[in-house]
Amino acid sequence: MIKIFLTGDPGVGKTTCVSRIYETLTAYGYKTCGFISKEIREGGVRKGFELISLPDGKREILAHVGIDSPVKIGKYKVNIAGFERLLDEIMEREGCDLYIIDEVGPMEIASNKFLRYIEVILERDEPAVITIHVTLSKQLGKRFKTSKPNILYRITRENRDSMPLIIWRDLNRYLAKKKER
Repeated sequence: MIKIFLTGDPGVGKTTCVSRIYETLTAYGYKTCGFISKEIREGGVRKGFELISLPDGKREILAHVGIDSPVKIGKYKVNIAGFERLLDEIMEREGCDLYIIDEVGPMEIASNKFLRYIEVILERDEPAVITIHVTLSKQLGKRFKTSKPNILYRITRENRDSMPLIIWRDLNRYLAKKKER
């Protein structure tokens, strides 16, 4: 099944795009597993990032300026243990029609379990939509190998509003074929 990668500059709308795709998939009755990242803001200032598990909505802090962790990316300390607990729960889910992973970035790849998780997702028969930090997208072919068909889209301010529909169409072709079986 197809693997769709989305990249683009920080703040361009990758998370908004995958959130809209998730909403559409849910409305059509598809079970989507994975996670979406959200900023944690306090007083209008970004303090960290949390992950929201799909489809159950469970939240886990990925990184924050105020937590204790030996792993630091920029000003953020990464909650590897909490992140990996969330990954374990996601990997145990059954009956997923597809996966959304938001995102593959420097904080996430600090976890070896996450790197293995991505390898598993890339070889599964279910489609996946994966956002990838712009600096890592240049290494996509080297870092993440898959025998499945894949597409890399670059989200820009000019195309971000139309991308959810374009990606939905790509996914729907594969999901419809799967339902026919």
